[in-house]
Amino acid sequence: MAFNDSNNNQPDPQLLQVLQRYEKALNGESCGYFDEEDLEDIFDYYADRQMITEADKAINFALQFHPASVPLKARLVRLLIMQDRQTAAAKLLHTLLQLEPENVDVLLCQADLYLYDGKNDDAKRIFKKLVLHPVGRVDEICLSIGFIYFDHKMYAEARTFLSHGYSHGGQRNYDLCFQLAVCNEQLGFSDEAIRIYNIILDHDPYSNDAWFNLGQIYFMRGQYDEALEAYDYASITGKDDFQAFLQIAHCYFQKESYQKALEAYQNYSKRSNDQSAPIHIFMGECYEQMENLAEAYRLFEKATVIDPENPDGWAGMCICLMDSNKYHEALPLIQKAIRINSEVGSYWVYLGDIYENLNELQLALNAYFHAQIYFTDSAEINASIGEIYVYLGNFEAALSYLLKAKASSSTIEELPLLLAICFYKLGQVDQASDHLTLAILKKQENEKAFFELCPEAKEDPHFTNFNHEN
Repeated sequence: MAFNDSNNNQPDPQLLQVLQRYEKALNGESCGYFDEEDLEDIFDYYADRQMITEADKAINFALQFHPASVPLKARLVRLLIMQDRQTAAAKLLHTLLQLEPENVDVLLCQADLYLYDGKNDDAKRIFKKLVLHPVGRVDEICLSIGFIYFDHKMYAEARTFLSHGYSHGGQRNYDLCFQLAVCNEQLGFSDEAIRIYNIILDHDPYSNDAWFNLGQIYFMRGQYDEALEAYDYASITGKDDFQAFLQIAHCYFQKESYQKALEAYQNYSKRSNDQSAPIHIFMGECYEQMENLAEAYRLFEKATVIDPENPDGWAGMCICLMDSNKYHEALPLIQKAIRINSEVGSYWVYLGDIYENLNELQLALNAYFHAQIYFTDSAEINASIGEIYVYLGNFEAALSYLLKAKASSSTIEELPLLLAICFYKLGQVDQASDHLTLAILKKQENEKAFFELCPEAKEDPHFTNFNHEN
């Protein structure tokens, strides 16, 4: 039993002929006799692609020709498992085990049911028996075992058997290679996955799935140029597969090539006829990054019309208004986004920023504290909290958060000034003087700001070297 899903987009020519003849037979045309193996392949083609309705039709058709076939009945067991009808599957399997207890297809189904029952050791025992005493090619048996483990998201176990199959004749079994590469991806062995995908592509340069998955690995690793190349090949080889075009746009966005990203999103939208809220949000984000706030706002607003329950549209409009310093107008928009989904940390950061700019400092603190649930040890959030405490006059609390921010990042521009203020207010004048010097080196205006907030320092001998004239 195949239990596989080829990395090719189309079936091989021989199977394609069989499928075409089968489709004609379903439509009432006389197409002659179907042998057992052809019917097995027809079922496997649909089942491997999770086309359960078509698989159901195929097995019923097959059993009309070969009602006593154990391999076909084993495929019916597989279909029942796919339909979550484990009780019926187990009942039929019991009968098949009495008829042919050593049949590979039957034993694979038995192991599959064991996994559903949590009897992992029993399933592994069957799999080892099939591999150590193979009836047929070891690599094909290992591929079937790998797919069963995949269905149960047991990737480490799948990798063990797929690797065994790879080393026992599977180097040229490109279905096995493909699944082994996917398994390595799932387990975080990206270098090994890349190596195997390249083996597949050396054999089949037009494998859309291999190119796409290769692009996904590079994208997750932040290697956007390599990802772009892979997605480009995937877009060429994939018929009516538009996901590669979308990923090309994401790559350009991550590379901060916002004009190219916008054009790529528009290309994807046109090709796929995707007019959904997310694609409008993606394009809006490009315009926002290019500081075309009017066009960005228009697209975000359109997204909220298409799908009012998509919070990113409301948040996008909010950001545009924040960028225009329209904080009163931005507030209800981010509140709307939070009502839809309160578990997005960035929404709480935007809320805190808005309240801070509206001088609602306690509300701003509450929002930033909530944001810390999602962004633990964020230097920017700790700096914002520290700054608010400075203005509230709680210098001990301010210093605590500002020092946390400094430990995480040395690039926050306002930190030296805020630390200078805190240290001075807490009587640590040497530390205050050192940080004030750093603050002035960053921006001359910080000297005036320090003495405005610490006017008593004008008479302090530790600060006689500073110009504190207004």
